[in-house]
Amino acid sequence: AIGAHARDLAEELVRRASKSAAALMRDRFATAFHRDARGLPRAWGASEDVVAIAEAARLSAAKALAIIALLRLDEDAVGAAHEAAVSEASVELARGESGACSALSWDGVDASVVLLPPAACRQAWRRFDADAVAQVSQAMAAQEARRSAQGVPSWAILAMIVLGWNELWALLSSPVLLVVLGVLAFVGSKLWIELDASAKLQKGLVPGIIVLAGEVGPALTKLLSEWPQALADNNTKGGQAVAAAAGNATGVGGAAAKAKVEAPQEEVEGEAEGSGFAGGGSSEAGVRRRPKRAD
Repeated sequence: AIGAHARDLAEELVRRASKSAAALMRDRFATAFHRDARGLPRAWGASEDVVAIAEAARLSAAKALAIIALLRLDEDAVGAAHEAAVSEASVELARGESGACSALSWDGVDASVVLLPPAACRQAWRRFDADAVAQVSQAMAAQEARRSAQGVPSWAILAMIVLGWNELWALLSSPVLLVVLGVLAFVGSKLWIELDASAKLQKGLVPGIIVLAGEVGPALTKLLSEWPQALADNNTKGGQAVAAAAGNATGVGGAAAKAKVEAPQEEVEGEAEGSGFAGGGSSEAGVRRRPKRAD
């Protein structure tokens, strides 16, 4: 009785899990697609083959679909041939082919062990595939953004230096231009940090530029309005520091002068006490007692 109850409970849990086949496939796909062999998140660099990784992840999701398509509590009810047929049908779905999933039922499989018929497998795969395509598109966009953010290649920098040597020399020989460029670089760095431009450009070069173009005006106005207050605060702090340093110097000088004044007074008092003690000793030494008369 206990074994039968445990079997019924396990079968109920398996059938309940089969109803969320699309969610299970999404989890399997996300694990295989967004994690490498070591379990670390993928960075989607230039060396990553997004298409190949997506195909492998889709096959992993297809295997999960094949596992939950049949009830495997009885080894005799589900043979190896039946499992192979369902697995092949799920792999065909991953490749974009209907195959055996276009049939009304699984050929040669007992209906009592079928959790997902072919029609349910196709429906679950369509729901899963829409989410998988979106994840692959996001990964490809992130890879393209990372490629565009890698910067100018070294040969291009060398070519710009060689071809623009005259302009570079004119810039170096003009202090005004250097100051202007320094100010522009400072303002640009502040705007880059204020707008969090790196995070916005990761969503794509063109969308990031559009978003930054709409936010650069208010951010620049905010920075220009904050700079006078920042300069005033710096001047106030600098004045307080100078005043504190001057006060410390005055206190040290006064203490030193007081010590110099008190030192001679202590020396004079010490000499006076020494001379008095010496005189008293000599007077006592000069006094002699008279002998008493004998009556």
